[in-house]
Amino acid sequence: MRTAFVLFVRRLACVTVFLITTAPALAGDMPGPRRGLVRLSEPTSWFLSIAHAQSDRELRFEDSITPIEFNRMIASTGVDLLSFLTLQVEAGWVSADAGMVEGEGGFEWGVGATVALWEYVIEETSAIPRRQTLRIETDVIHRARQSTLDEAFEWTQFTVSPVVRYTHERRAEVSWNHRMPSGVSAYAGFQHADWDITYGTREGEGNRDFAVRLGADLRIASGWVTRLDAILYNGSDRRFTIGMGYYF
Repeated sequence: MRTAFVLFVRRLACVTVFLITTAPALAGDMPGPRRGLVRLSEPTSWFLSIAHAQSDRELRFEDSITPIEFNRMIASTGVDLLSFLTLQVEAGWVSADAGMVEGEGGFEWGVGATVALWEYVIEETSAIPRRQTLRIETDVIHRARQSTLDEAFEWTQFTVSPVVRYTHERRAEVSWNHRMPSGVSAYAGFQHADWDITYGTREGEGNRDFAVRLGADLRIASGWVTRLDAILYNGSDRRFTIGMGYYF
């Protein structure tokens, strides 16, 4: 467990440092009207959210494939350290069922970061006001979970999810606050997931590593966000998430 955690810290540090160092350079190559991607003078904000996720995953133990259903309730919080960097932590409860075997729930935790690599402002009008942007960003997150089937069931997951996000914002005030606008934000991309699984004395991994990722943030009022997320590996191997968050 300690070795896996040390390996995770090294991987997360390497990926985060690479993304942070390349993001400002990439952003500077694509200027947009009035504001660029890197805005270090803006105040730091943070968020709280709660979500429910249901997933049907195929796990591989040597030559055998085992379908398992996961149900999660997860709370998360995070902070926008920079306009292109968000750090977050999460904790919650997860249960796993394998066919006729119903498992008991267990604790789950995770840490991660979202890094914007590039942003282009399509439209920004303060008179209406209205703003449209196109953005490339990457989520990097590590999760550790445990549950109980007929034997102890533990697993860790390291995911990297690059997506292209389109955002259309609109609000009544003349002055912008890009963290808490009303509007809609939709994204599409892919996800790579590295699973390490321990089931009793057996060790396994996810049957598929790559998935298509689709989602949307519905900003129904200033600060409030409803989030929908779908990760599609293949056929019945998938995960759906719905949640609600608030930005302070």
